[in-house]
Amino acid sequence: MRKFILFSVVFMLAAGPLLAQESSSVGAFKGGVRAGLTASQISGDNLTGFHKPGAIAGVFANCKLTSDLRSEKRSSKTINMELPDKKVALNSKSLPVTLALQMELDFAMKGSHATPKQAGAYGTGKYTLDLGYAEIPLFLKLCLGNVVEIELPGPVFGVNLYKRERDMYGLIQGRPPMKWYEFSFMAGISCMFRGHHGLNVRYYNSVLPVRKPNWAVNRPIYQQYNSVLTFSYFYQF
Repeated sequence: MRKFILFSVVFMLAAGPLLAQESSSVGAFKGGVRAGLTASQISGDNLTGFHKPGAIAGVFANCKLTSDLRSEKRSSKTINMELPDKKVALNSKSLPVTLALQMELDFAMKGSHATPKQAGAYGTGKYTLDLGYAEIPLFLKLCLGNVVEIELPGPVFGVNLYKRERDMYGLIQGRPPMKWYEFSFMAGISCMFRGHHGLNVRYYNSVLPVRKPNWAVNRPIYQQYNSVLTFSYFYQF
């Protein structure tokens, strides 16, 4: 309950600046939903590679913060071209570049998984760490017209909802617990199509350890960090 209350408070504090923009004269307030797949790993567990599959889903809201950032540096010019049968006007003005603020509330599956070759070296024949997080990403994005959105590196605050660590014998007991929180940064890029639909690719990496170092089962547990790739589809209303 304490985690849920704290997470709700952080969510409202993060939402404040975004919701305040809704009534501004700069841009419109929009929302949407997203869902997709994750590929994750734990840095520091002696296993390499994004071998742990999972899912991600959530809701988002964004607000346009600026008009065209290049409007003061260029002017629109029209070139008239004479063709045999008609006159064609070409507008040299390129796609507008605008800045927007986006906030999300997501659920993401993370963790680590050993391939058969790695599991043999690990000495257990099998290893999987399942993690689930509720997250609040908050970031700025550069929008190239209504086509491409570049998500600039931004902070992500997460709350660990569950942890399950298994080997060939079942659940592993006695391992150091995961921290109840996670602080990471993410960056990505989106491509919009048909107005409201989009595809997104992102990379997340925690900047604080998600697990304290310790010794367990005659094996050192080093500081561990989440690294995640996400591939998602979203719909913006």
